[in-house]
Amino acid sequence: MCKLIAMFTVFIALLPPAFANDPTRPPEGLFAAPVSSQALKPEIHYQLQQIRITDNGASAVVNGELVREGDIVGSAKVISISANEVVLKVKQKQQVLSLINKTKRLSQ
Repeated sequence: MCKLIAMFTVFIALLPPAFANDPTRPPEGLFAAPVSSQALKPEIHYQLQQIRITDNGASAVVNGELVREGDIVGSAKVISISANEVVLKVKQKQQVLSLINKTKRLSQ
């Protein structure tokens, strides 16, 4: 019996430290994986309120901001303004905002 205890003690002593439990180490899965800052940004919803066409060019009110072609609103760039819609470029996609029937279309 003493030989068995001695062999067991030697076996335990020879185990690599990775097998030993560290009582000060937090449990696995306690902390979530880091989230990128891109994932934390909420998606902006764009709303077209007004379009104005004059001899000086077109302008529109999107999300309460007066914009012209080429301007930035939120994280989108204004591509074009016509009599009834505004085309935005959002994350490499075009988003069309319309005054006619309040529809939004996404395209590649």
